[in-house]
Amino acid sequence: AKILEMQLKEQAAALAEQGDFTAAENLIFYGRLYGLAMDAARARGALAEVGLEGRREDLVRTFSRGMQQRLCLSNIVDIGCRSDQGVSKP
Repeated sequence: AKILEMQLKEQAAALAEQGDFTAAENLIFYGRLYGLAMDAARARGALAEVGLEGRREDLVRTFSRGMQQRLCLSNIVDIGCRSDQGVSKP
């Protein structure tokens, strides 16, 4: 069951990486994929932390490589802080 769950997450992640999501949708998608209560306000805050709040409605595929990396970092930090440590960010 654990292997199937990992495979489903990998497939879902591959779908998201195609860039058809906005930055906010990307964060919400990944947050929910990992069982977090991610909403638009929380996504906006996470994007602000990496300097992408003004681009939250832009498609990820239009981002430079550096912007995509910052979005990825935002996902990692957000998911890691909430799932590993049980810490809730404002």
